[in-house]
Amino acid sequence: MANDISLIMRIRSLFEGKGHQEAKREVEALGKKAKEAGNSGADGMNVMSAATAAMQGNLSGAATAISSLIGRVKLLGMSMMQLSLVAAVITSLIKLFQALAERADQMAANLRAIQSGNVTAAVERITQSYARMREETERAQKSRDKLFDVNMQELEAIKKLELAQINLNKQKELGAAATDKERAAIESKYKAAEMDRAKTFDDAASGFQRDLLGAKSGEASRQADRDRDQIDELMEQLRRRQQQTSYAQGIATQRQQFLGTNLDAVTLGLLRRGKGSDEEADKGRAEVAALIAKIEGLQKAVQDNTEAAQIYRKQADVAGIDIRTSGIQDTTARTALATDDRMRAERERAAAERERMQRDLDAMEARRAALASSRAETQSRLANRAASEQREADAYGAAAAGMRGRSGYGQANRAAAQEMREARAAAAAAEAYAAESTRLLKQIESALRAQRDALKRIPNS
Repeated sequence: MANDISLIMRIRSLFEGKGHQEAKREVEALGKKAKEAGNSGADGMNVMSAATAAMQGNLSGAATAISSLIGRVKLLGMSMMQLSLVAAVITSLIKLFQALAERADQMAANLRAIQSGNVTAAVERITQSYARMREETERAQKSRDKLFDVNMQELEAIKKLELAQINLNKQKELGAAATDKERAAIESKYKAAEMDRAKTFDDAASGFQRDLLGAKSGEASRQADRDRDQIDELMEQLRRRQQQTSYAQGIATQRQQFLGTNLDAVTLGLLRRGKGSDEEADKGRAEVAALIAKIEGLQKAVQDNTEAAQIYRKQADVAGIDIRTSGIQDTTARTALATDDRMRAERERAAAERERMQRDLDAMEARRAALASSRAETQSRLANRAASEQREADAYGAAAAGMRGRSGYGQANRAAAQEMREARAAAAAAEAYAAESTRLLKQIESALRAQRDALKRIPNS
């Protein structure tokens, strides 16, 4: 159709304002030029035939020849611009213009009534279809988000309830505890229980959060894909609407070019056809602008959803990191709790060991004191006996010395010697006992020093 309109405009430029005599003068030159431009002499013969028929009044033959020339305009080039046929030829071309105009009228009407309508309907269908999908998706997302909020609230409520019950049980056991050791063990046991339940609920909450963010990321990605699909479909309709608008604008432009010319009378079909072209072009431009704005909005939505998907995905990764961090923190806390329990147990063992060693030390000191007292008493008796024996021996010796030279001296001397031996034995026994007492006391003192040193090495807290 566009080629037909172009040919009409070329023919109009050829015929407008040329006189009969000028046409005659140009015929031979045109024939010569056409003959040079064509691959054979057929184009020149057609031109000559058209001119001859027109000058002889054979309007039908002229119209037929002109119709044949339409397909050869490109070959004739500028030679065609020199052609001016007589007014009779113009009259014979009215039917050609009217036929082309009527054909264009029909095609333009079809484009406006069918294709334009199809574009509008297609855009509406595409828009409504994706709008319904978006509405359904948003409705599902809202329901899902509400359920997530309820689940999180329920999870937090159960967590508080269980922790409260754990604390109540702890207080009951603490109230029945008799020693600090028992109370410390109870605190440690329930601290571990609180940590276990808190971690369970916190991990569950982080897991829910991670799953929600992962779902949001997937939804944003899918929405971006749907927006891209919608853009592709609207772009196809945009191209069609642009073509229709360009066609309508072309008709409107051609109509303006024909208005006020010598061909107004012979282009009534074209003029009739172009009456609504301005409005159609304006409407098309408005619809094209609206489509472009819609596509730009969708492109922005694609960008936003793509960025949102990335953000949600990173946030989901963060939630996963939080779960791993919670595990590390729980392990750290449990390690610290186990360390506290171990250190408390070690302190308790140290305290018990200190008490045992102190008891042993006290017992050793008591034994040393008892041994020293007992040994001192026995030593005193032995010393007294040795002194008594020595006195007796001295008495017997003096008596024997007084009887020297008298009868009974020998017996007295023997008795004195026996007493001396007994005195010496008593003194030796006293000395031996004293030495044994010293040895035993030194042993005990050495053991006491070792016990005191060992006691100092035991931690006191």
